[in-house]
Amino acid sequence: MIVLDYLVFVAAGTAVIAASSMWARRLYPQRPWSRVLALGVLAVVEVVVVSEVLGTFGLMRRVPLTLAVVIIAAATGLLLRGSKGPDAVAPVRWPLPRWPTLLVAAVGTGLLAVCLGRPATGIDTLQYHYPLIAHWLDVGNLTTPKVFSVGIEPWFYPSNGELLQHWAVAWFHQDFLVSLVSWATFGLAGAAIVGICRRLGVSLVTGVLAALAVLSIPVIWGSQLRSGQVDLLAAAFFLLAVYFGLCWWQSPKVTDVALAGVSAGIAAGTKYVALPSAILLGGLFAVVVVIAAGRHRISAVAAAKAIAVAAAGVFVGGAYFYVRNYWIVGNPLFPGAIAGLPGAWMPLDIDKLNITILDYVLALDPHPWILAAWAGLTWVAGILALAAMVVVPVVLWRRRNALTAHDAQPASTARPAGAGQLLVVCWVVPLLLLASYAVSPTSAGGPMGYPGWFPPNIRYGFPFLATATLGLICVSARLRPRWGFWLAAGIVAANAAHAGLAVLGVLPSGGSLPTATLIGGLAIGTVVTACAYGVTELLRGVRPVWKRRWTTIAALVVVAAASGAVAAWLASTDQRYGFFPREQDVAFDVIREAEATEPGGFTVAFSNWPWAWPLYGTHIQNKVLAALDENTAGPGEDEPSPGVGKPFLDADALAAFMREHDVEYFIARDAQPFGSKDELPVSPQDVDRLVDELDVRDEVINPRDVQFALSRPDVFELVAHDGTTYVFRVVPG
Repeated sequence: MIVLDYLVFVAAGTAVIAASSMWARRLYPQRPWSRVLALGVLAVVEVVVVSEVLGTFGLMRRVPLTLAVVIIAAATGLLLRGSKGPDAVAPVRWPLPRWPTLLVAAVGTGLLAVCLGRPATGIDTLQYHYPLIAHWLDVGNLTTPKVFSVGIEPWFYPSNGELLQHWAVAWFHQDFLVSLVSWATFGLAGAAIVGICRRLGVSLVTGVLAALAVLSIPVIWGSQLRSGQVDLLAAAFFLLAVYFGLCWWQSPKVTDVALAGVSAGIAAGTKYVALPSAILLGGLFAVVVVIAAGRHRISAVAAAKAIAVAAAGVFVGGAYFYVRNYWIVGNPLFPGAIAGLPGAWMPLDIDKLNITILDYVLALDPHPWILAAWAGLTWVAGILALAAMVVVPVVLWRRRNALTAHDAQPASTARPAGAGQLLVVCWVVPLLLLASYAVSPTSAGGPMGYPGWFPPNIRYGFPFLATATLGLICVSARLRPRWGFWLAAGIVAANAAHAGLAVLGVLPSGGSLPTATLIGGLAIGTVVTACAYGVTELLRGVRPVWKRRWTTIAALVVVAAASGAVAAWLASTDQRYGFFPREQDVAFDVIREAEATEPGGFTVAFSNWPWAWPLYGTHIQNKVLAALDENTAGPGEDEPSPGVGKPFLDADALAAFMREHDVEYFIARDAQPFGSKDELPVSPQDVDRLVDELDVRDEVINPRDVQFALSRPDVFELVAHDGTTYVFRVVPG
């Protein structure tokens, strides 16, 4: 079956790329780089919109998805074939510097091999990113709420990123290709950075180094490549929005406005924390449009059209989940509380918990955790990004007359990038993104004096990190091309040094890979890149003998066959249970044994258990439930909220839940407030203070499910335990 699944997957992907490529070619016949970026944006939008439409009607399954994209590709071909096209289309060339490109290819291929060969282990990924995909595979729609955990309602979150990941999983019912989404995101982000640099008059080599400088920031490559987190996706589409907005500024074209709006919409539809950034960038774009109309660069009608088209693009790219939430519960930002709109019951004192970075700034409290985590996980680039907020505006003001276009300016740019454009792109945009990051809920975590969530939530600041870093490089390069080159090269070298020290355990990694795995992956990448380079040079030499089209077709067939073989091998070597904390082995051992005897799947329930994803089984054949009460209103609620669960308060209710849902295995943990105290960088007294200050409900922090199950041996048969984790078989009733 894996071969057939793979062929259908390739057919669907080819249809998406074909339709997007045809439209990109038609929209940008003379701008090759814009054409490539437009292809990426259009492909993502097609996958997202098709999934949303089919998911609304319960048809989000692989056959309808495949038929939909094939029909779209066929219709696009017929439509564009019958219409009048441009007389000449500029060929897409890749005049990238050879050795930097080969180095990037080697590192990228090696890390990709590592990521495809190892499952994700990030807590958010295992707790709700991938389980959300499993829920969609089960029900086939986007309108059936599901409970995941106490105080976590991810079903309501904007989920454009998970829709893309769903495409990598749906055809196989396995997650071995899901890392491809993260790598495609890396590629789009890098291409957008290069495009912005070229539009600002920076040389191609410096632009490539700027992309490397951003994507090699430790917290970016470390936390995103092997997880289902979608923060880089949001950042990448903010960069794409900036690129197409800059294109419109330099040469007003409605297509650029539309793609800028769609890109910002995709970002806003990916994470709640991206919504304020999208609103701020939208306001900035409106101001720029009004200024352009006031200076008679465009007419008032063209200005109104640009704003309307951008708004429509944002709606298409990002409005679906907000509209769905309003339709189902009456609150587009559910479970967030909005005055006058329904919100979810929260087990914690949320006013004390949602501490932001701004709270620390206003309190004049430069907490050492925040400073140390920022410096350790963002390294040199993070420090320079903050410094850029002070240095860049001063430099632009004092040297504004010296910032004229030079030979590196792309020929397709209608107007040279002057000091005004540099100021907006290199300082105003990062400043707005920094402001959005600083006020994002849980950006620091709380209560005051305990910014424990700041290090993992640095990912909320990816858009700021990226734009501020490339902005500083671009301004330096426009003053002196060599300054920009060496600054970018220095950041890359510093990030590489950080990666090496992190592998050795000297510095925090942000999620770095084990030494042996990293070295093995780089070795694989080097060999594969060398072979690919040799084949490319060979084809260049024999091109006069073969027709170009048949050369391309033959190369694609070889690549498809090789990737199919790799896919089949990955599907047969699932290792999802092999990389978890040892104390969880007792639960996974039972699930593995049950999977061997019941390959068709079974129902598992869990309580106080964050590693839900492996419980679904190798082929996502199991049904997994959070053992929570969905039918009782929480404190302060008049009636239960859909998709929101509360802890059970007695053993009879827990047993009734198991029987109602035909649960066969129940996994529960004895509570440990906020994890093991030994794992926290604070004293046990600080942990006790934290629990008291948050006014945490006892039944949430210390759920009694283990005691409830042990008290009802007529329903729960204890199979295994290690003193913390308990596995029960539910006795049929």
